[in-house]
Amino acid sequence: MPEFITPVEVTPFPWTSDHSKKHLLIGSCFTENIGSIMQGLKFPVMVNPFGILYNPVSVAKALRRILSGEAFTEKELFEHDGLWHSYSHHGSFSAATPARALEKINGSLEQACSFLREAHFLIITLGTARVYELRSTGETVANCHKVPAREFHTTRLSVAKTVTVMKEALEEIWHAYPTIKIILTISPVRHTQDGATENQLSKAVLLLAADALEK
Repeated sequence: MPEFITPVEVTPFPWTSDHSKKHLLIGSCFTENIGSIMQGLKFPVMVNPFGILYNPVSVAKALRRILSGEAFTEKELFEHDGLWHSYSHHGSFSAATPARALEKINGSLEQACSFLREAHFLIITLGTARVYELRSTGETVANCHKVPAREFHTTRLSVAKTVTVMKEALEEIWHAYPTIKIILTISPVRHTQDGATENQLSKAVLLLAADALEK
């Protein structure tokens, strides 16, 4: 009978985790799945304090904000379809009033800042190298919040750009917390809305960037 699996030998890491160690997870929907499994196994974890984030620029921005602890203000919100949103957050943080949105956003930020100070592991999952930039400001958004597509310019990050934005953020993390272990993963979930070919190219960028960052 033919064998329909490919055995993969994984070299053991020189360090391991256990239930005594805290884990901060940030990134794509794959992060949510892994975090949920870890929560079910009673690991001490915090999952996506900014909500689901897919692209490296938004992930890096979130890490810097957690590191600085700078609270978000109403100037960083916008109203669309009756809700107040943040371009740095997932729609789960949107609310009917600016005050309520900021309460959710800054409450989670405060928890993340505290959690990071004690975290042993930072687990990052990147989902796509394709980014959406707000035409009016050039800002890379984490979520478009159903704002019309004409308001955005979309492009695929280069390997070099991905490495640069992630390297700068990770170096800041290590400067503040030298002993933290960072696990960088690429989500296997396909982003088919851009087509099968673009999905493959996007994942290739992320894989090459992760390899460069590891080296």
